[in-house]
This record gives sequence, structure tokens and C-alpha cells, in this order.
Amino acid sequence: MDFPIFGVIEKTPVILDGAMGTRLMNAGIAPGEAPERVNIDHPEVVENIHREYFNAGADVVITNTFGANVVKLKSKGLADQAGAHGTVSETPGRPDA
Repeated sequence: MDFPIFGVIEKTPVILDGAMGTRLMNAGIAPGEAPERVNIDHPEVVENIHREYFNAGADVVITNTFGANVVKLKSKGLADQAGAHGTVSETPGRPDA
């Protein structure tokens, strides 16, 4: 399988996003709330955060799916939505790419 990103990182540094949890807290996520729930309830918040990372110079953003697994989501009463939390968070690529 060919992954074009490998060709890029061999030639130049690649800047990624960071601190998604902090950004979500700044956007109003409640303490203890599953950050992945924002993917379903407010996908525009995740998209806006990703857009801000791109605008700040990030080359890559990572989906908001760190805890999107049955074990973690079960503890928040969301295990039945594990698949949805992992797919809705896909944000279109860099706007200027």
C-alpha cells in the first residue's frame, strides 16, 4: 500500500495539530464529558478547531477519536455509538490542498 505522506516526511518536516482536548474545553466541553461526543453533537466545533490548526500552519490534523472505543465510551454510556464516534470526526483535508 502506498502512503503519500511518507514521501513528504522524507523531504520536509510536517507540522501536526495538538491539544485537541484543551481546545474542546475552551470551546465549552463539560469536565468529564467524552470529547468524542462532540463529533456527533457538534461536528462543526471539531471542524472549526481543525480549520484553525490549518490556518495556523499545520499540515496534518488528527481526528478527534482518541477515546473512540467501546471500553472508553461504555464508561460514558456511549458504547452503542462507538462506530459513529470514529467516523463522523473525519474532517476534509487541508482547505488549500
